[in-house]
Amino acid sequence: MSNSIAVCTNNKKLQKRDSGKTWKLMKQNWVLYVFLIPAVVYIATFMYGPMYGLVIAFKDFVPAKGIMGSSWAGMKWFKMFFETPRFWQILKNTLVLSLYSLAVGFPFPIILALVINDIRASKMKKFCQTVTYMPYFISTVVLVGMLSVFFSPDSGFVNTLLAKLGGSGTTFFMGEEKYFRHMYVWSGIWQSMGWNSVIYIAALSGVDQQLHEAAMIDGANRFQRVLHVDLPTILPTIIILLIMNCGSILNVGYEKVYLMQNDLNSSVYKESRPLVAPMYYDYPEFEYAYPKSFLKGGDRNNQYLFGTDMIVAPITTDLIPTLQKGKVKVWIPEGCYHDFYTGMIYQGEKVMWMYRDLNSIPVLVKAGAIIPMQEQIFGSNFLKNPKELTIRVYGGENGEFVLYEDDNATEEYKTGKECCFTKMKLDWEHGSFRIERPEGMADLLPDTRIYNIEICGVREAVPKVLTEGAETDFLWKYNKENGSIHISVPEMKTTQEVEIIFEKKLSLNDNRELECVYELLNHAQGDNTAKETAYHVLQTGKNLAAALGEIETTGLDKDIRQAVTEIMTANL
Repeated sequence: MSNSIAVCTNNKKLQKRDSGKTWKLMKQNWVLYVFLIPAVVYIATFMYGPMYGLVIAFKDFVPAKGIMGSSWAGMKWFKMFFETPRFWQILKNTLVLSLYSLAVGFPFPIILALVINDIRASKMKKFCQTVTYMPYFISTVVLVGMLSVFFSPDSGFVNTLLAKLGGSGTTFFMGEEKYFRHMYVWSGIWQSMGWNSVIYIAALSGVDQQLHEAAMIDGANRFQRVLHVDLPTILPTIIILLIMNCGSILNVGYEKVYLMQNDLNSSVYKESRPLVAPMYYDYPEFEYAYPKSFLKGGDRNNQYLFGTDMIVAPITTDLIPTLQKGKVKVWIPEGCYHDFYTGMIYQGEKVMWMYRDLNSIPVLVKAGAIIPMQEQIFGSNFLKNPKELTIRVYGGENGEFVLYEDDNATEEYKTGKECCFTKMKLDWEHGSFRIERPEGMADLLPDTRIYNIEICGVREAVPKVLTEGAETDFLWKYNKENGSIHISVPEMKTTQEVEIIFEKKLSLNDNRELECVYELLNHAQGDNTAKETAYHVLQTGKNLAAALGEIETTGLDKDIRQAVTEIMTANL
């Protein structure tokens, strides 16, 4: 018993002695501990601090209530994620990108470090290190922008080089699905290998030079010395970094994938028809379909196709003070087009300036286009097939459209199952519009549906609505400002055919040029005398070319003159 007490007493004395030594050493090296403070603060703030927010994953989060005030949801969101039809596809894509990046990207920093380490000239070695790790500091947004520019089929140097070497020079690398993974991985290797090689270069600096001298005496060449001296020495570093990289194998950030992914490299239903595409996608033989076509005038053609029937021309210039509008140069292909916002009708095969305020941009819709729309819905029901449908029908040509609706859950649409097709047809010559009976899984549609049909860009005409060949009650009105007939068909079964016929042949509406010019000049800031003179010239009914020539002499502001020209020549 006494021996035990003695042992315990001795242990306490040793502990006190060790504790005293520790405090003495800490006092002696206090500067080193001061240097630790920034690292501790950083880890506590940016590593441990955000862990508090992880509880949000188990909450029905409401911003107004905060994280702790929101109700508890448990595993609700995790269950939803695991049960989503795309879960396995998401997991597969993540693993493929991660493993591809690891398998290809991991050796490159090692190879680069070995090459740089073999450079004897000190200045050249520093230069190579700097050049190779500088891409690491390029943001993801800028990197993807660079890829778009470099690999553009229109002006990218990659396609230019391929053309010089005998290739086609028109490959759309950013627009084809098969190139996506390779572009993602190899651009990442280029961006990060220089930075990742720094650790290996540091490890190589610790290689004993006597080992190299001994190997050289034994007749080993440079490759053999790298293989048997350098690599074994830095092997522990390689293994540690490999383990760390494997630990982040599921940590593929969404930013780069999101920025690189677009409808040009994603399959859009079966035909892989891009939802958003450059103009040359449909008009490859026309010079104006390419972005560089306007560069001679100091402008770049940034317009694009949206679907098969719409052309969008973004405005990227400053607001013009005299008009409170922006402007953009637009190429209009052959055909008749309606402005989605203003209702103005344009005839194609020309280039013209278009002016729009902050509430709109030029969105031109082909004559004969049929565009189904619905109100924006938020919440749990946003994926349901709509109970109420608005259909815009643009006059001028015959048109057809097939409305596709599926179960919003599975991917059976790829096989043609679990989906429904509703054909819509505009017979412009005979003045009728028909919504046919749905084909396929009609059970996917709501039992009844309300149709709001807008016949756009036409003169007033009296409609008649037939349901399964029998007349039915409806409401209608005519909007003179944009020339559209609004027809509201009451709630009816979705399995029924609906047809709208008109008492007289439909005809395109006029643009009300003088009314639009008056409104433009009335809101424009400029010399009132010049504005009144210009308007009077147009009122006289002179030849349009002569009238526009005379307006040039009125002293009217250039942008105001061009905006007037857009209105007066749109339908010519």
